[in-house]
Amino acid sequence: MKTNPIDGTWVVNYIMNTPDSLEKLFPNEKPNITFVSEEGIVSGFAGCNRFSGMLSIDGNKLGWGKGLALTRKMCPDMAGEQVFMQTLQGVNTFHISEDGNTLNLVVGDIAVMRLNRKLEQND
Repeated sequence: MKTNPIDGTWVVNYIMNTPDSLEKLFPNEKPNITFVSEEGIVSGFAGCNRFSGMLSIDGNKLGWGKGLALTRKMCPDMAGEQVFMQTLQGVNTFHISEDGNTLNLVVGDIAVMRLNRKLEQND
């Protein structure tokens, strides 16, 4: 059975229109997203809270089902998380680089978020 190239965990390295650098918005850990297309689920870390939801993929089109559920942990500064979640929920298509290591999440025809494939090793 062939898996979808989007499957796996991706770590954010760019979000369009952020008020500060990613390092300042996410000083401890950058957001990440895990896609499991066969099960139709998406989950991840938004900078403070974890999120999950249903996912539909049709070619390079993404659908978020009934939206994404988010835990309710409070953190000192949640501005980065708010930008990440608002941006993510607007995404409707994706493109993966030829080498399979860069994922661009797109709204309309604008890449609003870029992520790198997380290598399965301890760093």
